[in-house]
Amino acid sequence: MVYVEDTKGQPIAGAGNSASRNNRLDPGEKGKAGSRAVTPASGEATNPAEPAIQVPAADNFSELELLHARARYYPQGMPLGLKTKSFLARFFDPALLGQVRIAKMAGGRVPNPSFYKEAKELGFKNLPDLKHQTTVTFLDVVVFNEQVTERALFHALVHATQVQVLGIDRYSQLFVRGFLRTKSYFMVPIKAHAFALDCQFAENRERGFSVETEVARWLREDRY
Repeated sequence: MVYVEDTKGQPIAGAGNSASRNNRLDPGEKGKAGSRAVTPASGEATNPAEPAIQVPAADNFSELELLHARARYYPQGMPLGLKTKSFLARFFDPALLGQVRIAKMAGGRVPNPSFYKEAKELGFKNLPDLKHQTTVTFLDVVVFNEQVTERALFHALVHATQVQVLGIDRYSQLFVRGFLRTKSYFMVPIKAHAFALDCQFAENRERGFSVETEVARWLREDRY
C-alpha cells in the first residue's frame, strides 16, 4: 500500500486531489542549477553516431513541457506519507522523498505534449501515448493515470532521481536524443535504466540499494 498525506499530515491510502499549495521547485530546482546538476563541458564533442536533432529546439520543447506540466499538476499533489517515505528511504534520497508530490488523475488522463503534432508531421513514429502510461513523472511531481502501486511509484521516483542528478536541461536533452537515436521510447537509456532498477526492486523489495548511486554510475560511464 502506498500512502500519501493530506494537508494536515494525516496518512490516507492512494492519492487524490487536494487544495492548492505553493508551487515551488526548491530544492528540486537542481534540475536547472544545483549542487548535483551536471551539464556538458564547454568542449564536449558530439557523438558522430548520434543523429542531428530534426525537431526544431526539441531539447527546449521537452524541458519547457516538463516545467509547464509540473506547474499544472503540483497543486493537485500530495506528499508521501511517513510510512511510505520510511520504506523507500533505503532506495532514495530522503530529501527527494520529502519533496515529491503524488497526483491522481480524476475523470481524465495526462494529455500528450504539444510538440507531438509537429514531431509526427516530420515523420516521427513510436512516440509514447501518455494517456496509456501508468504514471508520468514531471520532475518531482508523479501523476498517476491509473491506480497508485508501489512498483509504479518506484519507477517514477527513479526518473525523479535522474532529474535530480542530471539536471532538468541535461535530462531533457538525453531523453530526446536517446529517442532520436533508438527510435523507441522503451529503448531510450534513461527509460531502460528505470525499467532495470524497478525490476531489481521487484525481485527483492527488502534489499535496499541507492538509486542515486546507480544513476551517478551510469552517468559516469556515459551510458545515458
